[in-house]
Amino acid sequence: MKDSHLVCENTTVLLNVAGSLDISDSILEGELQCLIVRAGSANVSNTLFMFTPPDEDWIDTFLFRWSSGNCMTVSAIVVGNLNSTAYVADATLDLNNCELITGKDLDRSIVVAQDSKNGMIAKVTLSDNDGFDNIYTNNGSELTAVSSDVGEITMPVVTESA
Repeated sequence: MKDSHLVCENTTVLLNVAGSLDISDSILEGELQCLIVRAGSANVSNTLFMFTPPDEDWIDTFLFRWSSGNCMTVSAIVVGNLNSTAYVADATLDLNNCELITGKDLDRSIVVAQDSKNGMIAKVTLSDNDGFDNIYTNNGSELTAVSSDVGEITMPVVTESA
């Protein structure tokens, strides 16, 4: 997708298969999520994300209990999958020279999550972006803030035992 302007009241772009997606020089406007990469590989560059989450009581209903499609954490960008039986493929996003503008005070710009039971990873690589200051990992039971200065985030975090 190149030189496009997509607007959606819910989720603007959803990749949920082991495929690839390239977005450049575009604008993505969404209310629940601008971009979801549940499976597959996405490369996004020179793109503006305009995120305006709804003022609803249910906004955190799917924070840790994900279902199918876009029934998940509300965030400008979501990468990964907390459903261990569906979308079983690695989920990766390379985000380069992009900008986020948000219209409300929901402090989640990027959420990276992966169910450790399915053996897959979720990985985000960041370079030269603006406005993505509130990045979190989600292990299914808690959100953990990650510095926006990191270049790469991978979930689940695997530690080797001695």
